[in-house]
Amino acid sequence: VRFFDKDISSLRPDKISNLGIGRTFQKLKPFADQTLLENVMIGSFVKEGNVKKARDKALEIIDFVDLIEKRHHFARELSTGQRKRLEMARAMAIEPKLLLMDEVTGGVDQKTIPGLVELIKKLKKSGVTIITIEHNINIIMEISDNILALDQGKKIAYGSPKEIQKNEEVIDSYLGTVDAT
Repeated sequence: VRFFDKDISSLRPDKISNLGIGRTFQKLKPFADQTLLENVMIGSFVKEGNVKKARDKALEIIDFVDLIEKRHHFARELSTGQRKRLEMARAMAIEPKLLLMDEVTGGVDQKTIPGLVELIKKLKKSGVTIITIEHNINIIMEISDNILALDQGKKIAYGSPKEIQKNEEVIDSYLGTVDAT
């Protein structure tokens, strides 16, 4: 695996993070007995090395993910959608060039999804490259510039959302076909 022409295959996670690769997890594991601010400060401190700078950076990120009013709440008090935003904030604390996101909208109620989609778009506009795994095809079509479609681990298509929507192999694999006979 290469990142900016550097082989990162054997690097430890902290070294990969230092290169500018962040990630979110499908299964949320914030520090439940820490505040939202403290959760984000951990990553900021690793990047900044200074408590005041880490706090300032964490507050900026928390504001970016629209959780500033919850900054003093314990992570365990947050809704699933808010914890998804916290997960993104924690990943952003290392100032990633590349953000790997796993099922950002998984497990949240339908009314929360549009806000998460808007946050992903906002992240993209900030210059972060995003690679995401998402099973909601409508969300993928809305947030993606390019899509890589896999079927049982095998690449079946790569292209723009419009190209992917028209790809017969993608249609067969993901939507199925109806036999008219």
